Amino acid sequence: MQSYVKYKDKINTLIDTIIINNVKYKDVRDALNLAFDGGKRLRPIISLLISENINKINNTNYNLDNLIILSEMIHTSSLIIDDLPCMDNDNYRRNNPTIHYKYGERSAQILTMNIMTSV
Repeated sequence: MQSYVKYKDKINTLIDTIIINNVKYKDVRDALNLAFDGGKRLRPIISLLISENINKINNTNYNLDNLIILSEMIHTSSLIIDDLPCMDNDNYRRNNPTIHYKYGERSAQILTMNIMTSV
């Protein structure tokens, strides 16, 4: 369990560093924090473990951070889309208001595009 928490913390740091902290506007950063809040981070942890093994086997040190968080970006974007009124019309996810519920449907659509163009 300790290594899972370590890897999850690393993924959360990558999300903050690569995506959220590079956004100019506070409202967009707040929406991104809400969108990425919670979650098990299993997809990027699997990617991280694969990249670590590839580097170990090949005696390389490739930085695959962008690739590692790509699966979480796709997953988070799909959750935002799934919550929209035209889909499930959910107002809460992970005990937080959904993006469209808090910021509006158009903002949710724009945020999804921003997430997918961050890397």
